Amino acid sequence: MKPILTFLCFLLLVCPGFAKDKRPNVVTLLVDDLGYRDIGCYGGPVKTPVLDKLAAGGVRFTDFHSGAPSCSPSRATFLTGRHHYRAGVYSVITERLHKMHLLKSETTIAEVLKDAGYGTAHFGKWHLGMPVNNRDNPTPADHGFDYWFGLVNGPGPSHKNPTQFLRNGKRVGQIKGYSCQIVVDEALTWLNEKRDADEPFFLNLWFNEPHAPIAAPDEIVSQYGALNDQAAIYSGTIDNTDRAIGRLIARLEKLGELENTIIVYASDNGSYRPERNGELRGQKGSQFEGGHRIPGIFYWKGGIPGGRVEDEPAGVVDLLPTLCGLIGIKKPAKVHLDGSDLTPILTGSGKFKRHQPLFWMTGANMVLRMGDHTLFASGTAKSPIDFKAANRLTEQIKQVLGDDLEKVLDGRDVKDLRNRLFNIERLANPEADRLKRQLRDLFYFNEAWIPELKKSELGRVQQLYDLSKDLGQQNNIVKNHPELVARMKKKAEAIYASVMADAPEWLTTEELDAAMKPRGKEPQRPATGVPDNDIAKLLARIDKNPVPKGYHGSRHQAYVDKVMAGLKPEQRARVGQLWKEKRRLDPDMPNPGASFVRILTHVAAGAKKTNVILIMADDIGYECYGAYGGTSYKTPILDRMAKEGMRFDHAYSNPVCTPSRVKIMTGLSNVRNYAAFGILRKSEKTIGNMMKDAGYRTAVAGKWQLLGTDNYPKERRGKGSRPRDTGFERHCLWQVDKGGNRFWGPAISVDGELKNFPQDVYGPDVYSQFLMDRMEEYKDEPFFLYYPMALPHWGYDATKEEPRQFIPTPDSADRNNENQQENFADMVAYMDTVIGRIVDKTVELGIAERTLILVTGDNGTFSGIKSNMGDKVIVGGKGKPTDAGTHVALIAYQPGTVPAGSVSKTLVEFSDFVPTVAEATGVAPLSPTDGRSFLPQLHGKKGTPRDTIFVYSWAHPGKSRPHRFVRDERWKLYGDGRLIDVKNDVLEKSPVTSVEATPIREKLQAALDRMPAEGQTLMNFDLIKKP
Repeated sequence: MKPILTFLCFLLLVCPGFAKDKRPNVVTLLVDDLGYRDIGCYGGPVKTPVLDKLAAGGVRFTDFHSGAPSCSPSRATFLTGRHHYRAGVYSVITERLHKMHLLKSETTIAEVLKDAGYGTAHFGKWHLGMPVNNRDNPTPADHGFDYWFGLVNGPGPSHKNPTQFLRNGKRVGQIKGYSCQIVVDEALTWLNEKRDADEPFFLNLWFNEPHAPIAAPDEIVSQYGALNDQAAIYSGTIDNTDRAIGRLIARLEKLGELENTIIVYASDNGSYRPERNGELRGQKGSQFEGGHRIPGIFYWKGGIPGGRVEDEPAGVVDLLPTLCGLIGIKKPAKVHLDGSDLTPILTGSGKFKRHQPLFWMTGANMVLRMGDHTLFASGTAKSPIDFKAANRLTEQIKQVLGDDLEKVLDGRDVKDLRNRLFNIERLANPEADRLKRQLRDLFYFNEAWIPELKKSELGRVQQLYDLSKDLGQQNNIVKNHPELVARMKKKAEAIYASVMADAPEWLTTEELDAAMKPRGKEPQRPATGVPDNDIAKLLARIDKNPVPKGYHGSRHQAYVDKVMAGLKPEQRARVGQLWKEKRRLDPDMPNPGASFVRILTHVAAGAKKTNVILIMADDIGYECYGAYGGTSYKTPILDRMAKEGMRFDHAYSNPVCTPSRVKIMTGLSNVRNYAAFGILRKSEKTIGNMMKDAGYRTAVAGKWQLLGTDNYPKERRGKGSRPRDTGFERHCLWQVDKGGNRFWGPAISVDGELKNFPQDVYGPDVYSQFLMDRMEEYKDEPFFLYYPMALPHWGYDATKEEPRQFIPTPDSADRNNENQQENFADMVAYMDTVIGRIVDKTVELGIAERTLILVTGDNGTFSGIKSNMGDKVIVGGKGKPTDAGTHVALIAYQPGTVPAGSVSKTLVEFSDFVPTVAEATGVAPLSPTDGRSFLPQLHGKKGTPRDTIFVYSWAHPGKSRPHRFVRDERWKLYGDGRLIDVKNDVLEKSPVTSVEATPIREKLQAALDRMPAEGQTLMNFDLIKKP
């Protein structure tokens, strides 16, 4: 027996791996927005027995730092051991605005450990870029995680019952419970069921708590204060997270893995509550200590001697090299790590020496730490942030909040309002919330600034502090120590240059040109002169509504609770807003309960119905859109809408303007009701009438051209329809009864009043702003908005030999450019931008999922424009019955309803919009109609698609003959007998006469014979041939 024992002892001595079956496991715990003085073992007010025990059994750092004072950058540094600029992350990531993400080429902790034989899994918040908002970003799986259960950013709507979790890329839906507990639940499931028990594992848990919006169980919150006290709820989230971590520790112990598991605990930045950062100056977002000094705990029962408090400066930047040192594996080869290996400190096995000082960079500003001193310096790149606009917005928010300002400040000084606004998810006051979003957008990082940033150098040194004597950084000693400042600045300059050399650029040359082109004097974008939301009139209408049948005063509260439970937060806020205004306007109302229920019913009813926004661009064929293969113009918004919605490949308009407008509005072929160019007969019922009669709010903005303006021949002036005749209660339109400019210095009819805007005002900005104002006004009612755009049609300049001129836009590099092709490209790009504003507004108002947006064009591109589809050149064919004149785009977009990435081959003509909108909204359709609904296709169903479409277009009766044809996806038959194989003869040069085509000819002829042969003119104005 003795020889055997001797042999075993020998093995244990020379082969430590024999004593342990595998390398130590690694568990990293990162919390969100936790302050230096939050948890118990750091002198905080929150009870955290689990963390306190880990600290007591491990090493607690008193001078530990996050990788940055804000979220995404800190996380990039956490995973890579490199400054976040090097890793591609310049700021907090918002996929709506940013291309940046954690570079796929970066080597992460997960990849290092995976290569060393570890099973890897991520749980919780990610916020390093995800493939959303039409971005082709990597996921955690691309960064070394075998399994992931995560969030793009926040859990939504708060920590309670989150809805935004993804499991390996697939949306999970709402999960009951609290985010921190759910994250641990998933980690425990992975530990129990999904990992390979023979492998060491790396668990990366990134909690959302205590980031706002916050929520915690009442029984925990009540230990720290009132249930509605934000400070108490904040503490409750930290307490709840500690309990969740306790469950994970208990499971590790039960599995026998705790002793051989390295556990690291930290925060991504300082707290947004200044008092929770203790004596430190600054808070989340600040480069002062309060923005990045955080708790830092390392625990490894089997490898790190416990019970120690360490004051050596360190941070999450050190995590990757430290884990490599503790485990005994090589650091990534040929990678510059900004962090250092803390193993000598943690194990007490040698002398620690930092190879490079700790530093932090935000924008062009830098902080360097050497010994006890921190140096603040600024780069030479000028910040692109408009601070004057930010100050103006902050003041406006104060005014709008009024008496609610103190509640928003939550005990803070008013000078901290801006920081407070950045950490509140939503304000109850809708106008204040809108202004807050504008304010936040001003401070989002602009990727177009990167080239200037990379070329910059470190400039002036502004501040120096001695943390050994002045932890609160109140005494700036920069003038007292010139030699130290010079030494530290030299070191900082070298690091700054190194980081900027590594930092990637995210925008292509073309994108950079578009983002940074000089604009000259920024055009004024005024309000349209229409009064703000008239809540008093809205309340008067609501008062006329009957009390719902299911309501009884004796069961008032139960009824209200049931209805309120089905509303979204923004809808509940709207109920509160309307009720507050009702009480102010009518304090002596006879039956308050019934009045409140009417308001509640009004908001709830609007939330259930589908809104429709119908957008028709002017003079643009399908070949101009990237989604259809066009390569000449920039249409990123529309391309994204097509990718996230549905693209129709066979949508056809009439060849010219008014005929298409009459057809799309009435649902009838022009052969039945077209009168003359620029005219829609007043007796016609339109899509606007249909929607208004069904109780929808209605508005139209853009180009009208349906009344007969004062510059038309006398026999046509005023013979058509005004907007109110067609069912639109509000309008903002060019060319109603007067002509004038449509673009710069436009003449626009706003609700019947002609307004002549200054020359620096751009018409499309006015039209789109009017519609966004109506969306704000109508947001809790069902609405139908019609946007017949002015873009990208040419403008009219009588001083030119050719007065039809494409003109520069507010985004054009040269406002005096006369190159028609370049100006047309700019107008297409601005059209895309304006549509993006409309889409963004639906998101801002929380109505995107119940708003169907349809985008098309009234006819083909102008004949003077040449566009590319790859190597193929398409010459515009407006006015011609060929594909170049009639083949238009049709994009349908409604998140959650229209299947993303769908392409439909269904034939669509302009009469089809009326029945489609009717079916989508559940209203009674106009009758009779030549249209057929394509709504089933929008829902991913087959429906009853058309076999053929019929086009009759006689733009100028008396001056020409009408175009009359039927077609299917490939073949077209004209009224004069010409049969065209459009697929193989798109220019229609060679009519088909072969006998083999007889069945096709007969099919199309039968469809042609079903429609009238002749239409009407202005002379037989009151005659109509209905189907």
